[in-house]
Amino acid sequence: PDGRSLVYAGAVGNGSYQLFLRRVDGLEARALPGTAGASQPIFSPDGKSIAFQSGDGRLERLGLDGGAPVALAPYTAGDGAAWSPGGEILLGAGSSSLGLTRIPENGGTPVPLTHPDTTQAGQAWHNWPLILDDGKTVLFAIWKWGSNGSELAMTSLDDGVVHPLGVHAMRPLGMIGDVLVYLTADGTVMATRYDLRHWREVGSPIVALDSIPMCAQCNGDGAANLSAGGSLAYMRGAVRSRMVWVSRGGVEQPAMADSAAMLTPRLSPDGNRIAMEIDATGRRDIWIYDIVNRTLNRLTNSGENTDPEWSGNGRFVEYLSTRDSGTQLLRQPADFSGGAETVLAAGRAMLWLADPSPTDSAYAVSGLPMRTGTSGGRAQLFAMKPGAQELPAPYAGGPFGVYAPRLSPSGKSVAYVSDESGRLEVYVQSFPVPGARIQVSNAGGIAPVWSPDGRHLFYVAGSTLTVAGLSPEPAIAVVSRDTLFSGPYFGWYFNGANYDVSRDGTKLLMLRPVQERLDLVVALDWIAAVKARLGGK
Repeated sequence: PDGRSLVYAGAVGNGSYQLFLRRVDGLEARALPGTAGASQPIFSPDGKSIAFQSGDGRLERLGLDGGAPVALAPYTAGDGAAWSPGGEILLGAGSSSLGLTRIPENGGTPVPLTHPDTTQAGQAWHNWPLILDDGKTVLFAIWKWGSNGSELAMTSLDDGVVHPLGVHAMRPLGMIGDVLVYLTADGTVMATRYDLRHWREVGSPIVALDSIPMCAQCNGDGAANLSAGGSLAYMRGAVRSRMVWVSRGGVEQPAMADSAAMLTPRLSPDGNRIAMEIDATGRRDIWIYDIVNRTLNRLTNSGENTDPEWSGNGRFVEYLSTRDSGTQLLRQPADFSGGAETVLAAGRAMLWLADPSPTDSAYAVSGLPMRTGTSGGRAQLFAMKPGAQELPAPYAGGPFGVYAPRLSPSGKSVAYVSDESGRLEVYVQSFPVPGARIQVSNAGGIAPVWSPDGRHLFYVAGSTLTVAGLSPEPAIAVVSRDTLFSGPYFGWYFNGANYDVSRDGTKLLMLRPVQERLDLVVALDWIAAVKARLGGK
């Protein structure tokens, strides 16, 4: 809080990372014990403790003078947190509510503070809370989908009443005096003077800094943070990756020469093409790489397009899109011969992932109803048919979250991730009618992917790729678990998989980060120069 120390997540080898503490005026960083896989740390108001999202989906607290982390509450969304002087921690949506929630700093059950008006202008949830100097005013983002754009807002810990500011931004960075600082979707740090008495901007905003690395899958998270005293810490550089084949023994071979800001590679049924998500222009699009001809071409050219999957016959690529209000599942010919058509929609709901059956007759969908109170802010699993326009009754979910559904090659079983046990684990259940459920992982697990023969299920535990041997459907049981390899592979995340399995099941298509320089920069009293550029008081 005083701008003299930094806590950050840093790599420690083999694809693992943990939290480090470093004083701004020092040269050495201290690794914080018990923080392997942790992210999004925040300081307590007195700077003596931190809270963070653990690698297995919990909010944990750690004293900086020693000791082990203490679990406070389940927390898988990771959409921001703030620690109030009054002894509470605010959480962004997704923990137990669509709005902001609050819990005691020593742990407890999250209690809602704000409630998004999901009937208005595509509002989805409330993210990225910051507590201002008075200890009561909360600055946050109203996250929206489609072309509506996200908007900053304020509320009070006293009443939870939401006041939109009319400032379009993905994430607030802070407000010092009357200077409001925020981050836009393209990684630009903006600053403006704002009159809270009349709820309006004063003058025109300025570009304070550009080219901040953004996390495409993180609802507006970017590598910049502003201290209460006005110092700014931020990253410079770009995160790109290269596709590689990795054998089960961990031996690598190149899969594509070029590097890009790519995610979610998906092999076609014949194994000759790869569909992927690439952020090439500040907007995510679907691209197809032809392995035989070594050509890479863009399939989509409007809206935000993510999470590609192949149709069962390999003729189409299906993907989620927010080019209109709400999210939809679209499909396009993989030979570039036609435009997009809608496969299914979900009204005012958010779709996070949709996996087609081999015959494209049913979909396993991870979605979030945008009706306050229906799911507590947690994703649920739905079985949907082509042409659906609304979410049906949930296949699985409720007070716990269900993520990353993947249908088996036969389409008769679905693997998914749930936090029902208090941490993220991988499960398998019959589909589309729920039957007996088995737990596949036993020490945490995310990102399940089936082998083409349906006899193995790959998943990620920590930073290690693991494979479970399964008995045949319908009486699936775990018959073995083997750890394969760890490595600096890019982007394990709980609601999808940034890898795929070769058609013969012998190797994995992975994303390896390109070793480009990423610099951590600290600008002391950064706000002074911003105030001078804005003019006025």
